[in-house]
Amino acid sequence: MNTHDAELNLSRPAHNGVYFVDEDDLDSMAAAAVREELSVIRVDLAHCHGKADLLRRMATALPLPADFGHNWDALADCLRDPVWQ
Repeated sequence: MNTHDAELNLSRPAHNGVYFVDEDDLDSMAAAAVREELSVIRVDLAHCHGKADLLRRMATALPLPADFGHNWDALADCLRDPVWQ
């Protein structure tokens, strides 16, 4: 990955999504995010099976509120409005 590739450009919503990233690039991407004052949380999804498992891992990795509902709506609410941090 070159320096240009690691720069964050959030002005193009059409490019939002989930991307597979080579492990060698994670540190440089995290550094670029931190420079933009974004939070970086890594969640190990190896051997993750299903929604309940994913939500448990997210709840463990993120400092979610104690009353986190373990459903898609609750996760979306927490990610959109991180006042709980």
